[in-house]
This record gives sequence, C-alpha cells and structure tokens, in this order.
Amino acid sequence: MRELGEIRETLRKDPDNPFALRIIGQHHLQDSHYKLAKDYYSQAVRIFPRLLSEVVLDYENEIGKNPGKMGPRFSLAGFQIVQGEIDPAIMELEEILDVNPKEVEAYNILGKIYLHQGRIDDVISLLERSLQAGVRDASLIELLAGAYLEKGRVREAISFYEEILTYRPGDKQVLRILGELYARTENYIE
Repeated sequence: MRELGEIRETLRKDPDNPFALRIIGQHHLQDSHYKLAKDYYSQAVRIFPRLLSEVVLDYENEIGKNPGKMGPRFSLAGFQIVQGEIDPAIMELEEILDVNPKEVEAYNILGKIYLHQGRIDDVISLLERSLQAGVRDASLIELLAGAYLEKGRVREAISFYEEILTYRPGDKQVLRILGELYARTENYIE
C-alpha cells in the first residue's frame, strides 16, 4: 500500500488535491466504507467538477463487481442526489428496488424525491408497490397518507393515518391530522 501512503502524503501537503481525494475515495469504496468514499468523492468533485463522470464510473465498476451489494448502489444514489444528478439517482434507486423489492430505504428516498418534484401520482404508485411487496413501514405509510391527502383521497388518507397510530400510538401530529380529517368527512360519528 505504498501508493496509498504516497497519496495520503500528497493530501497532507495539499488537502484540496482532487485527484488524491478521488483515489482515497476509491480506496474506501473498495473497502466497503461507503460513507467515507462518498465524503472524499464529494470533496473532489466540489473542487474539480469534471471528475464527476470518473467518480460515477468508479461506483459503476464497484457495482459491476458486486451487483448484489446494496451499499455501493445507495452510496451512488446519495452521491448523485448531493451533486444534483436527480434523474440518475432515481434510476439507481429503481434498480435497487428491482433487485430487492423490500428495500425500505429505497422506497423512502425515492418517494421523497417524487414528492419534492410534485409527482404525487408517482409517490402513490411507488408506495402502493411497496405495500404489494409486503413492505409496511411507518415512514412510508405516512408518506403515502400525505400523498393521498394531497390528491384529495381523504378516506384512504384516514385509513393510513390510523395505521400510523399502530406504529406510534398517541402521536400528537397524526392525531391532530386525523381530527381535522374526521371533522372534514364527518367520520367522527362512526
């Protein structure tokens, strides 16, 4: 690992050397230290944006070597989101779900991206897909309830907000929302 030692020495002398930062990122990526890899890669690309395509290639190579490992895929998607590369991140998250349709975090991140983009129908479709895959998670159900509410599907929203209470009994925010929805639909009589 003499080369790595030389790279670290280069960084000690020049902490903003993007090429050295990328090499350290590669090292961490290969050692499955995905957060550290992402940090080094992000710093390298911030300093020298033209490295972005090489960084993406590093991730793709690592994914090619270990297609079943979700860590590099999540790291790549996270890196792409941080860099503002939303469409490639969406594609990576969809690929994660193709490989593992029960991956809660992929649904969560993708749902939030769609919500941020105002793609409410896509949020609903995605999270209904998660339910069909047998994934029941309070954060996903809350996102789905909010999406239903956004589309005016109040009864479905109520049903899912009620389910959230099974995960978080007494949640004041959810109880407040349910109270408003019951009053709006006169469901409080049932």
